[in-house]
Amino acid sequence: MTEPRDSYKVVLTGFGPFQGVPVNESWRAVSGLWDEKLPEQIKLVTRELPVIYEIVREQVENIWATEKPDLMIHVGVSKRDTQISIEKQSFNTTYELSDINNRCPSSGCCLEGAEDTLATGLNVEKLCEFSNKIFSELKLKAYCGQSVDPGRYLCAYTYFLSLSKDRNKSLFVHVPAEETFSIREMTIALRSIIIQALNQLYNANLA
Repeated sequence: MTEPRDSYKVVLTGFGPFQGVPVNESWRAVSGLWDEKLPEQIKLVTRELPVIYEIVREQVENIWATEKPDLMIHVGVSKRDTQISIEKQSFNTTYELSDINNRCPSSGCCLEGAEDTLATGLNVEKLCEFSNKIFSELKLKAYCGQSVDPGRYLCAYTYFLSLSKDRNKSLFVHVPAEETFSIREMTIALRSIIIQALNQLYNANLA
């Protein structure tokens, strides 16, 4: 943990459409943050990523190089989920599902020579507790829980790329289908995760 500072650059990404998901809840939830009142110390950057391995790799590399984020949160949709899931880890291999261009990474691998598994250094349990406290106070039905399996598609691929850059500053959040929770509830969760993660990392005392 470092000392508090005057500002924190926070980058959030969501995904564009893909097979069976013509409008991606992840990008809608991320976009909703612009309508939320965030602490003035937070400098928000949002990006929509295409569901294309090669372009995602280029854009994630570019974001880390140019934005130099204090916190990077990737957001994706998992239609099977019944909760908002904060992923604790991601994997380097077995990327065999084709992207929207019908392509996969070479050898099904994210980064040649990297570890098989990388985990975030943030306390995911505390992030979930903080979000669920907010949901309870607002009398909302949404629930935030931990996950150790982000799948083996663009979500996990993107997360692994960022974890390889800085595991302490990287997170991935899976949101469910809009039929499970509203976009507003998803955005509220993202806001609370941002604040608590910055508090963990920088003793930021944000609320």
